[in-house]
Amino acid sequence: MWIDGLCIDQSNEPEKSIQVRQMGKIFGTAGRVLIYLGEPDEHSDRALKRIANDGASPTPRDVQDMQKFLERPWFERVWVLQEVAFSRSAYAICGDMCVPWGLFTAHHMWKAHAIKFMRATHFRSPAVLSYASESSFPRTPLLQQLNYSRLCKASDPRDKVIALLGMTNPSDGWNRLIDYSMTTEQIYTSLARRLVEQDRSLRVLSGAHGSSPEHASLPTWVPDWSVCPVMHTFGLGHHRKGLYNAGGHPAVVEWSTPSAELGGECSVLIAQGVKVGSVHMVDKPMDDIQNGLEFREGLIQWRTGVSLLSHFVYNFPRYQSRLAHVE
Repeated sequence: MWIDGLCIDQSNEPEKSIQVRQMGKIFGTAGRVLIYLGEPDEHSDRALKRIANDGASPTPRDVQDMQKFLERPWFERVWVLQEVAFSRSAYAICGDMCVPWGLFTAHHMWKAHAIKFMRATHFRSPAVLSYASESSFPRTPLLQQLNYSRLCKASDPRDKVIALLGMTNPSDGWNRLIDYSMTTEQIYTSLARRLVEQDRSLRVLSGAHGSSPEHASLPTWVPDWSVCPVMHTFGLGHHRKGLYNAGGHPAVVEWSTPSAELGGECSVLIAQGVKVGSVHMVDKPMDDIQNGLEFREGLIQWRTGVSLLSHFVYNFPRYQSRLAHVE
């Protein structure tokens, strides 16, 4: 029997770094992984019975029970992703009930008509439900997994990244960042730079939504994965095939100004781009628009912006490349 809270000395950072690198192997070779979800209540009993005995289309009460059940703290933790992703056989236990994890992800409740009810209440399905089995996660790039798990919680902000690095292929070299002697800023900055260099893309910039006060020294181009964004960005939040890459592919970048505070990592990203012009106006985000008149005015301004952008694209060859410094 192996229990992470007991088998890893959480106060010993060198030991913790070594043990965390082995967690995937431990879960992957375990004969069975038991997921304890806490004591039962009226919602959990009905939800688990519905999962175990899937049948007709869910009623509004079925969906409400499932939402209440999925609000349990276990579903929010970033570390639970490894438990189900690596396991060969996982079971969820709540009170006296025990349900195979595979039924959670295959369950009828996640079909379109149930999702419609959940969207009406702005419910966000936990990231762990996307991890059905050992074969489900290797096909997802690390950057996309970081985005999927953005709302997951961890008591140590470094774990928002480290918990996912343990799920990468060891040959990719990501394990070197599983190092608790590094600060949060050092891990986040090293990760961002490696993603730019490995993917030869600036897509990681779409994850930068500002930093928390605790991580104010992070460069602006480095995502603070401990911050939950209010809105999705097109770069990561929308999964359209062949997403347009304005910076070109591969991205042309340079690095400068190593920072002692960042463990020798560079704090400045120099990216090749095109100077379009100056920003003359910033409109309200759609979420802030309160009435129909504001929406109509915003739509007119948007159409004007599209016309200006079309003019720029038509005359694109006339513009010259420039180097943009992002600190």
